[in-house]
Amino acid sequence: MIQTLEASCMFRLTAPPTPTPKRTPIERVKEPIDRLFHKRERERERRAQRAKRGALIAAGSVSVGVIVIVLSNRRRRHALVGRTVGLVRHRSHDYDDVTLARKVESVIFRPADAPKGDVDVNAHDGIVELRGVVADSARIDALVSAAEHVDGVARVENLLHLPGTPARHAPPARTSLNGS
Repeated sequence: MIQTLEASCMFRLTAPPTPTPKRTPIERVKEPIDRLFHKRERERERRAQRAKRGALIAAGSVSVGVIVIVLSNRRRRHALVGRTVGLVRHRSHDYDDVTLARKVESVIFRPADAPKGDVDVNAHDGIVELRGVVADSARIDALVSAAEHVDGVARVENLLHLPGTPARHAPPARTSLNGS
């Protein structure tokens, strides 16, 4: 019985080889070309990955360099911390009408060539009214856009007009946002 077991194990280990499929002449020529093409493609992918890695390393080292420069200068460090804290704490404020009007004025009249004496700013319940005469329509659009981006402004009533055109008037009844 022991001999039969050994013989059966040997028989199992020496199985006949599987026949290899026959290839056509086109397949025989195509395989080396495909291998060469895939090898070139893989090499291109490797080069692209190395370039990306190099770019990331360069960007990271530039970022670290900028951070080191910023942190080494007290004024820059203070400005960076202030901006970062401002981003975290940024929320809309409920200013009273006078404060909101002054904030809008400080923003829209910041440029040196701003029409300071020609534009009046009024605020009521978060609605800002811009009144006056402005030289060109591009300046009007810039003033309205700047006023809209001030924190606390709910809406901007544009009552600005060009020289020689009739003044616009405010709507007859103001509606407040608070319901009062």
